Formats: sequence, structure tokens, C-alpha cells
Amino acid sequence: MVRIAEFHTRQTAGYDAKAILQNQGYEVAKVLLRSTNKPGKIGLIAWNRLEMLFVCIRSYRGRFHLQEDIDALSLLHRSGAYPGEIQYWVRQKSGWIRYRICSGGAIRLRGSDDASS
Repeated sequence: MVRIAEFHTRQTAGYDAKAILQNQGYEVAKVLLRSTNKPGKIGLIAWNRLEMLFVCIRSYRGRFHLQEDIDALSLLHRSGAYPGEIQYWVRQKSGWIRYRICSGGAIRLRGSDDASS
């Protein structure tokens, strides 16, 4: 059983997201980045038999700009270089806010599509 952090920091957000994806049946690989401060950097790649996800992870404690990240991720989506769905996850005190990235912006995921810790 994977234990999800009971406290939240910028570093634990990635581990928390990885644990959620693994609990949902995905295989997960962390992308090693030199700098995660640049907008729209993919942090995790997750896959199962049906789909592949590319996930950019942020924490409410980190410095990020939602619109800059979504613009950068939308550009990646339009490029067609990523053969799967691109998602943007922001860790809040109360849980995760997730977005599905589209060519023109993002759609917030809610309900059964939303991640929980």
C-alpha cells in the first residue's frame, strides 16, 4: 500500500500525484527535469492498457502562474508531440484540482474524473 503524505510541500506533491495514479492502476514514471520552474513542464508520465497521461504538477506552496502553465501545455497539445492526454494538477490544502489540456486552453475535471488523496 502506498502511503500519501499527510503534510504538503512542493516536493511531496509529485509523490502524492504518483501514488494517486498508481492506485488508479497506472504505471508511472517521473520525468527528470533540470528546472521545474519553467511553465508547462511535464513531471509524470502515466500509462495503462487504455491510455497514456502526461502530467504537469504544481503545489499551492510553489510559485506558479496558472495561465502561463496552461498556455505552455496547450502549445504542447497543439504540437502533437505527446501521444496521449495532457493534464495539469494543482495540489491545494483540500485536495487536487485537475485540468485536461486542450488546444485552446483547459477543462477542469470534476466528479469521478477528479483525483483524490
